Amino acid sequence: MAGRDTHDAVPSSVLALLAESNRPLAICGRDERGHGAEVATWCAKAGIPMIADPLAQSNRGTTTTTVAAWDALVRDEAWRVGQAPDLVLRTGDLPTSKPLRAWLAQLAAAGVPVVQFDPERSLRDPISATSTRVPAPVTDINPLQLVTCEASWLESWLESGSRATRAIDTLLGTVSSSTLSEPGVIRASCQTLQADTTLMIAASMPVRDLETFHLGKTGPVCVANRGANGIDGTIATAAGYAAATHAPTVLICGDVTFAHDVAGLAAARESASPLLIMVLDNGGGAIFDYLPISQQESVYERFVFTPPQLDFSAAAQTWGIPFIEITSTEALTDELTSVENLQGPRLALIRVGRYDAQELRTAIWAAVAASIAE
Repeated sequence: MAGRDTHDAVPSSVLALLAESNRPLAICGRDERGHGAEVATWCAKAGIPMIADPLAQSNRGTTTTTVAAWDALVRDEAWRVGQAPDLVLRTGDLPTSKPLRAWLAQLAAAGVPVVQFDPERSLRDPISATSTRVPAPVTDINPLQLVTCEASWLESWLESGSRATRAIDTLLGTVSSSTLSEPGVIRASCQTLQADTTLMIAASMPVRDLETFHLGKTGPVCVANRGANGIDGTIATAAGYAAATHAPTVLICGDVTFAHDVAGLAAARESASPLLIMVLDNGGGAIFDYLPISQQESVYERFVFTPPQLDFSAAAQTWGIPFIEITSTEALTDELTSVENLQGPRLALIRVGRYDAQELRTAIWAAVAASIAE
């Protein structure tokens, strides 16, 4: 099949699966060709609920079937049972969401067909769930001729997403009124930044929080470095986006990621475009607190959590970059709404509690579960 024209590369067996499916689900990840917007529009025409990685930039297309708060939804076991699809369509990278990956693996093991549309022939299937790989984009298929999705199926996904969104925003609103949090900063950035702004999200916890708290169908252009060395070169990459797009760019990273590329400030200071670097300082690599190794106190703090213990103000001064510390939600909103007025780079430090985000995420999962159980 590798030598066939892509327009003839969709096998009849896949077309039959689409024609027979009543409960299809699309999962849209980022890809080199930037097909996210086209996939979103295709799903909207087909009436298929779509789980979209924010990095796919599907919010540039028609988003009437894009499911909000999907990462929070798939964490609830009872909800997953009731929302099991009879067909999964995949495009691009698989999102980082561990609950989504686990659910997809379960569906595949239960015999649910997982069709991966892979025109790049990238073979991106980290959990080995794909049952059929198609070397063509899903948009080669005419959805109006083939897809017969149940209206109630789409409605149930969208309603669940709306309920979850309300639960998340209510809880974050209560917390944000008194303190800054990692999820709150991500959510505020996605809500406040304009569509022509680039939001670069660092690897590790920020990109995972983006999948959970992006929520909306609009917002900035979201980008990130992924891969085994995902946190390396993050500041320099953000500076590159600012230089290439000549548009406002906001980077959200943790303190460890910042430390790994602190010399990237040399590239950032050359930016003539607005570049806001926001560092979420929780004292180290708090994502590893979720792993069993965190119980090994004798080695964990020094060798895994690795507190950077940086003087962020001094780092900014070294490279001649303006520095501020954001200490309130009002100040955060002011920075985000005025980012286009920057004449170059600015480093903004946001101190957050190491364990506060863990407790907040747990409370959010519980609130979402309650909202969709009603």
